[in-house]
Amino acid sequence: MSTTRLEAFSDAVFAIIITIMVLDLKVPHGAALTALRLLLPIFLSYLLSFAFLGIYWNNHHHMLHSVKQITGVNLWANLHLLFWLSLIPFTTGWMGENNFAAMPVAAVIAILAILGLGVYWFMSRSNPDASSTGTASTAAPTVAAQPAVPPAELPPPASAHSNDHAPPSRAPETHSRPTHAEPGLPSAVLHEEIPTVPLSARQTIHGRVKVTVRVTVDKSGTVISDVLENPGPSKYFARLAGQAASKWKFAPAADGHAPRLWLVRFEFSRDGTKAHAVTRN
Repeated sequence: MSTTRLEAFSDAVFAIIITIMVLDLKVPHGAALTALRLLLPIFLSYLLSFAFLGIYWNNHHHMLHSVKQITGVNLWANLHLLFWLSLIPFTTGWMGENNFAAMPVAAVIAILAILGLGVYWFMSRSNPDASSTGTASTAAPTVAAQPAVPPAELPPPASAHSNDHAPPSRAPETHSRPTHAEPGLPSAVLHEEIPTVPLSARQTIHGRVKVTVRVTVDKSGTVISDVLENPGPSKYFARLAGQAASKWKFAPAADGHAPRLWLVRFEFSRDGTKAHAVTRN
């Protein structure tokens, strides 16, 4: 199940809670600044409520992007989290009306503690445990052998940002195709090098990560230099693409002229990695 519906419903609940909170701020009867003094505790409680909800909304967004599977259990875990979040305006309002007395403050602390447990429950029900991860590693031994890699995410265009995590110390593996032309390959491409992306990195992809590498090919068909034409949003996947593109092999130049320019385009997704080359005019 996709997280889209869960995220939309949760965002609506957050928006409603924040809208209701401001209704507790009553307009003072008087034009002097002293009239605002009586509202100060209530305003501080509103400020705390807004800050708490803002923090949890931000964390909730990142939680959903790390979710690997959605089931009925973690749907209920999400509702449990939203229920306690909806009580934040009540408890902080109670605290403001009573000038931060001990019992209302204790109630706010208790709500925040329960929310922490709710976040833990949601995450524990949204991601497979260690035993299931071990089973997946048995099915894909090349993934288990890879080092930990930084997350890479393709955000929507309105909020796209680059991922500046440092790459792992060991270069990820690649797999190649034979050096003779195959029926499925263009006649000018003799050898393709496709990066092998570890499962831990592939799970961080949302949508597709596209990287274009410009390579210079000598008259024998060997790549002699590579430059990132379009690095995409992730330095990690850009590095994978650059390493793979440098190992491509092309057909020798028929006229003997060199060098030639090619664009090697990679497309990374959770389903796999695709690549193709086009000539650069």
